[in-house]
Amino acid sequence: MAGLGRSPGPTASRRHRYLEGYAELGTGIDVFYRAWRPLGEFRGVVVAVHGFAEHGARYSHVGEYLASRGYSFWIYDLRGHGMTARRSGEEGYVEDFEEFLEDTDSFVSFVMDEEGVDEVYLFGHSMGGHILMQALERLPAPQGLAIFGAPPLGKP
Repeated sequence: MAGLGRSPGPTASRRHRYLEGYAELGTGIDVFYRAWRPLGEFRGVVVAVHGFAEHGARYSHVGEYLASRGYSFWIYDLRGHGMTARRSGEEGYVEDFEEFLEDTDSFVSFVMDEEGVDEVYLFGHSMGGHILMQALERLPAPQGLAIFGAPPLGKP
């Protein structure tokens, strides 16, 4: 797995560094990601999954806030959403819900490799919370904390 096309973004500041690019996940798609990383004290890593019909840019304020407090914040545009969909040409489309789980598993591993950590905090909003609930059983290492904001419950 490798990060592609990193560039400083519009929210870079003295307190954090902004990265964006495409990550090859090995799941048949390259996903677009955004990351806010602290420049000072490092306290941990948060990986987020957004909800249905959203994209990672909607969480810029969260990334800036957490990075200013020592946490790296990573979020990717789900398959069928945002810049991931633009690049793949499949806006609003996913073949099977399982693909969200595989992509999320791979993205968490990608972030852990990039950050050099063995544990991350997880945050999922709405459908992203549901994806994380399903993915938690499959992630490669025990995670520090999972936060779910209004996830739908039950099987899709």
